[in-house]
Amino acid sequence: MNEPMSNNIDYFIVCHDQTIIDNLISKDIKLILPNARFLLVGNQDSSHTADIIVCRQLDSNLEKYPYLCSFTAWYTLAKNNISKKESLCLLEYDVDLSDQFYTYHENIITNHINNQTTIAYSHTLTDHYVFYKSTPWLEIALKYTYDISLKHFVHEIKNQHPVWPTSTNMCMTKQTLERFVEWFLPMTFLFREDPLGSYVHERAFFIFCILNNIQIKYVKNSILSHNQQTSHQNIDIYGQVLDKYKTKALTQDMISEYDKVYEEAYRISLINCSK
Repeated sequence: MNEPMSNNIDYFIVCHDQTIIDNLISKDIKLILPNARFLLVGNQDSSHTADIIVCRQLDSNLEKYPYLCSFTAWYTLAKNNISKKESLCLLEYDVDLSDQFYTYHENIITNHINNQTTIAYSHTLTDHYVFYKSTPWLEIALKYTYDISLKHFVHEIKNQHPVWPTSTNMCMTKQTLERFVEWFLPMTFLFREDPLGSYVHERAFFIFCILNNIQIKYVKNSILSHNQQTSHQNIDIYGQVLDKYKTKALTQDMISEYDKVYEEAYRISLINCSK
């Protein structure tokens, strides 16, 4: 294989199990991303190589809070000065990458990442329950921490920003990552031990970008697909309702039931806030 062309971006793959890392290596992930490193989150040990960063062994880590999911890896990168590059590509373990992923990023994406531009790979509707009623913690934490009404926010921005980036597969500058971590961290104190806290991170990042005039550009080429394997085996409210109805799409006849489930989760979450 040809040597890396310009090596402008640091690539990190978030994993929670050494077996996952081994499987990715056996599938020749290094042929696609020759300079990729693995961020091992959680409490497992690992073989110590230059390519594997065990987050819980670093001075600054949040690994005792597994429900924060990939945010703990983002926190590790932001707080421990791991990368010397200005641009970062943050990937989840359950993605499939095309053979052109690396060259596309080094030749094209690298020219578009700056402190006011972030790159994402997939999106869905902003004005939809999957965004603002996936977990009550998004609504509660925004209000408690920054006095932001989620409903008002969506109403105000939905026309200008009709879609939001699903998943935490992103490219951004190190400065953007560090700014987001500082902004998001105070919110996590409310939900870091709740399973429904797992779904706040990716939605909050979208809100952070809007508040800070950071443009989100979506890659149009089919160079990444996300398999959404839900590694912690907990499902958001959107998934719970769809599972109950044995469907993959929310329809109008399900709204009443959905609202009941959400309001009950919201009520319980508020009670937990006061403890």
